[in-house]
Amino acid sequence: MKIGQALRSACLVAMMGLVLAGCGVAVPDIGRLAAVPASRTFPILPDYDDPIWSAPQGLPLNIASLAEGRHAVAGGEMFILPYVLTRLPYKNLEDDEAWVARMNREHAPDPAWVYRPERRLGHYKCASTSASTLIDWFYLSQGRPLGSYRSWAHGRTERGYDGRKIDALYYRFARTGEFGSGFTTLRLYKDPVEGNAIPFSPDGFAKIIAMAGAGAFPRNAVLKADDATLPGVVHEARVSDFLDLKPVQLLHDDPVRRIVPDPARFSAPLVEALDKDGPLYASVRFRFTRDQAEGGHNKAGGMSTEAGTVKVYGDRLPIPTYAGHCVVIVGYVKQNGRVYFIYRETFGKYDVESEKGGAAYRVLPVHGFAKAFAFR
Repeated sequence: MKIGQALRSACLVAMMGLVLAGCGVAVPDIGRLAAVPASRTFPILPDYDDPIWSAPQGLPLNIASLAEGRHAVAGGEMFILPYVLTRLPYKNLEDDEAWVARMNREHAPDPAWVYRPERRLGHYKCASTSASTLIDWFYLSQGRPLGSYRSWAHGRTERGYDGRKIDALYYRFARTGEFGSGFTTLRLYKDPVEGNAIPFSPDGFAKIIAMAGAGAFPRNAVLKADDATLPGVVHEARVSDFLDLKPVQLLHDDPVRRIVPDPARFSAPLVEALDKDGPLYASVRFRFTRDQAEGGHNKAGGMSTEAGTVKVYGDRLPIPTYAGHCVVIVGYVKQNGRVYFIYRETFGKYDVESEKGGAAYRVLPVHGFAKAFAFR
């Protein structure tokens, strides 16, 4: 219980002043959150109605406290899919100032890329990066080899499927409509580095993930897509690179449907899918702090503030009604009669929030997610 209390206290401090936009989080005072003690013991998690769950992102988890397979933890059990901690490559969106300068020299994007030294204001590519991570997991489970590529975020070599290809396809489908609907872009906010509209629909990315099974294009077809911001860069993707599966939506973006005293009927399908199908592609809810929202964005037509949230448990817990961050759910914890979901992040392979970056793994109850897709 002491570990859970430490996590709660530290994250409540960080909640004050947090502002989430797409995939980025600005944290003015990170010191106390970074001081959460590392532990190999999985913590006792706060109850569903604890105010900590209204923070923009889930509780960070120490990597050493996680293990693949099914294991006993205090108050219950933890399950994490195979490959997640041992073979599944971690895709990192931490950017690099020298690399941004190189992209500007070599490709002359307009607008030019901008290096943002503020923590968590790098590329907003969580959706395509998480989609590529999910594809990597299925490659491993099917015995397909993983390739490698040069990351467009920082220039270093990464293993697995290149998420930039997925990103380029999303923009192509948004422009042409050739793969149906679900490819919306957010123009109210721009990518902090690249200055373009943000691909914003998990539905569209779920369709791309399972494109080989959709029948919209021949399996041996090679699709070409211009890079979203780098002139002259053309990405190529073979339809058979993607999954020959069907996306099944398990959670829908309806804030009321899981704001109930017992959300088991919403968490149970996710648990079943993780046990039977594999990882889930999901979007995480977020909100703007009251002062930030009143300072401009909400007045301009806004996201959610306290007044725009649905409340539960006697008005004790405001639930964000807006989602804009995509992750891969890789496991769950059943603890003291509650169910929580462990997911993988895309910015910083750390145990806790720090001035360097973010936690690699986090945990949320089901009402922290807006949408979730299984592939079967």
